[in-house]
Amino acid sequence: MATTINADDGVISGSAGLKTEADASGELALQTNGTTAVTVTANSLAIRGYTSNIPADDAGGSPRTTWGYQTHSTAVSGAGYLATYWANNEVGPGGLTVGKSRGASIGTRAIVQDGDELGQIGFVGDDGTNFISAAGIFAYVDGAPGTNDMPGRLVFKTAADGASSPTERLRIDSAGDIDMAATSSLQKNSINAYTLKNITYLTSGTAATYTTPTGVRALKVTTIGGGGGGGGVDGSSTASTVAYSDGGGGAGYAIAFITSVEASYVYTVGSGGTGGVAGNNAGAAGGDSIFRNSGSTVVITGGGGGGGVGDAATTSTAAYVGTPGVGSITGLGSPGGMIGKGTGFNGFGRVISGAVNSLAGSGFCPIVGGGIVSATAATGTNASIYGEGGSGVRTSAAVATNFAGGNGFQGIIIVEEYY
Repeated sequence: MATTINADDGVISGSAGLKTEADASGELALQTNGTTAVTVTANSLAIRGYTSNIPADDAGGSPRTTWGYQTHSTAVSGAGYLATYWANNEVGPGGLTVGKSRGASIGTRAIVQDGDELGQIGFVGDDGTNFISAAGIFAYVDGAPGTNDMPGRLVFKTAADGASSPTERLRIDSAGDIDMAATSSLQKNSINAYTLKNITYLTSGTAATYTTPTGVRALKVTTIGGGGGGGGVDGSSTASTVAYSDGGGGAGYAIAFITSVEASYVYTVGSGGTGGVAGNNAGAAGGDSIFRNSGSTVVITGGGGGGGVGDAATTSTAAYVGTPGVGSITGLGSPGGMIGKGTGFNGFGRVISGAVNSLAGSGFCPIVGGGIVSATAATGTNASIYGEGGSGVRTSAAVATNFAGGNGFQGIIIVEEYY
């Protein structure tokens, strides 16, 4: 040793109370009772409880040979860190703060940028040779920073079995949204893998383009076709004759969750079927709502409802039913019916049994709304809910006027955008 200074109770002496040693390599050791307590290396690394540097992976799993400060102990009580604040007020707790500047030298200020990592807390375990990262908490700039403006993001990572570095599992962004990584399994009551931030409603367009917003990781697309038009009826002056036409079928629907998101899609929104013209005339079927990818492959289709059947002025009251629309994946619209209003049942459509004021009914799409019932001896009622069929008509006895069926309502495509 180049220099040895012994001190006991603040007095330089030859006893072994406090000893500070510095050798020719520039290393400084502080000893108490003959045991090294703190070593400061030649490159200014402070090591407590040991005499040399011990390498360990950082929180992200990258090997790191040096650390600015290390503390080591064979006792739990010596391996922790405590920071407390003592005051008779509610201000100023103990704390730990880590940070980053883009300044090229200490004290020189330079603003950080979006995506810069500000700090990390790592958890490592000894694999018998090295300290390997098992988990970590990371903080990043999450947006463009400015004066008194520093948007932040926290990222939580854990290492899978057999891995030597952790993988992102969950993040909390600057908007406060919680997002679990798409590779994580979804368990009951767990946080969704995606965060819904916006819903786009496509209510018109033929071979139109939907452009996927930047940053979207998944799309939930619901297609609903147009409702069918109701049938028309012939009137009759015969007192005993009543004519019934049938309501248009409700649209079919389909739902798809798309995780391999493309930059754009081509879509068509189905139009509502026109009601049958006055007289014994069927209504027109509703149009299909279609969502295609960039290669023109159909992703899903919501089928249009069938047109209601017209009726001549006869004594017959047999039910003619407008065919329900069918979705390409799931979802069946209800059929139109002359005796009831459509309703949903276990995800599929049906017609209520029994008359509803003896009026004609219409079909509907189960996920958007119910059918309608027309007035007696009047033009069929036009639908007003996406995918709903137009109503049919029931004439009163001895009414010679012909009536038209109601128009079906257009379809819709609902695009839920997940980040």
